[in-house]
Amino acid sequence: MEMNSVLFPAPKSTYTITDPIARDLVFIPRNFKKIMKQQMMEELKSMQDQQSPRDYQPDDDQINVIQDDFIKTQIYSKMPNKKCVSVFDTLEMRKHRLGEFTDRFYQTQNSKANNADELFNDTESLSRFNSNTLEDDNDRTQSFNNLKNKEKQQKLMDHIPCLYLPFDHGSSKILLYFHGNAEDIGLSRPFLDYIRQLNRMHVMAVEYVGYGIYQGDVDANQVMFDAETVLEFLIKYQQIDPQQIVLCGRSIGSGPATYLASKYLVSCLMLIAPFTSIRDMAKQISGRVFQYFITDRFRNKDYIKRVKCPTFILHGQKDTLIPLKQSEYLHFKCGGPCALVTPREMDHNQFDIINDLIIPFNTFMKKAGISNSYSTNLQGFNKDGVVQFDQAFKEIPQEFEKVQATKSSIWNWIIRKLQK
Repeated sequence: MEMNSVLFPAPKSTYTITDPIARDLVFIPRNFKKIMKQQMMEELKSMQDQQSPRDYQPDDDQINVIQDDFIKTQIYSKMPNKKCVSVFDTLEMRKHRLGEFTDRFYQTQNSKANNADELFNDTESLSRFNSNTLEDDNDRTQSFNNLKNKEKQQKLMDHIPCLYLPFDHGSSKILLYFHGNAEDIGLSRPFLDYIRQLNRMHVMAVEYVGYGIYQGDVDANQVMFDAETVLEFLIKYQQIDPQQIVLCGRSIGSGPATYLASKYLVSCLMLIAPFTSIRDMAKQISGRVFQYFITDRFRNKDYIKRVKCPTFILHGQKDTLIPLKQSEYLHFKCGGPCALVTPREMDHNQFDIINDLIIPFNTFMKKAGISNSYSTNLQGFNKDGVVQFDQAFKEIPQEFEKVQATKSSIWNWIIRKLQK
């Protein structure tokens, strides 16, 4: 267990798999990309069985432009390589069948069909941007190596538990929430109910490893990887436009939220009592010397510079755990339009949800031109404006059936008393 989990300990779990909250859980598989690949291959095989090469007719979506010996295509997820000739015959483009072009076309199609993993790892088409400036290569390599070493020591669960609360009247927005270190998704539910009903949007809260029913050692790197896995699941598997996703992070949850907003062009970012970095936060809690024993994580002061979406920051003037000046720094350094709200009576844990958060945030959304109204043909949503997940993701995986709720140690209890 790293020093970070000692200074910022996980609380005792507030829910179990047998509680009513389990009905609202969605279990995101880590290998959802493999599931997508298998579905693609099954669909491909089905088309091969049903159609002969000469009977194949391409969809309009499969071929966009044929111009000057160059074909611009979307992913040929339904077209087997051996049927390429019939495409040219059908479209009467016989001149394209000869020479260098045909060889180049076959090579491209073979490369795509034989490397389906690469297709689903192409996040540039899913609104990831500015990826070369996200982190230094050394930091990314170190984080990956740390995770590989961790996996050798303990086997991570195959699913990430998330709490999903749909807005029954329909909405075009889904809020992805990352909670603070003093709560889990069970304790967050009442707060998220307010967000869902009063902001009129769907809500999904991501659990952290070591919290709630998600067994494992608390690990900042794993939190970041899980956060991105869930977001990519919404974008790739559920086919939700990133512009329909609102990222929200509270306290330590501002780390993964800001990190994702620096990589994906989402609708907007909401931060509640954020910090500039874990080390800066440790300095405030335990003093200048002790901060150097803490591995610096969640460097929001770096991520915020790359955030281009509208950003809303809420921070209380009476917050003694994370000083207001850290939010002021983030507000100043934000790479996009940013609003900072600082209620006088708000501290780190207590605030007026209606007057301090709901009303200011709704005003912010209107000024930013963000609407949560939906249309019946909105991609990723059903005709009623609700995100629907496959039933398989709602069923409790076997690995969770015998999970005991996580317990807080005596050291964690002492630290929490000092934090108060």
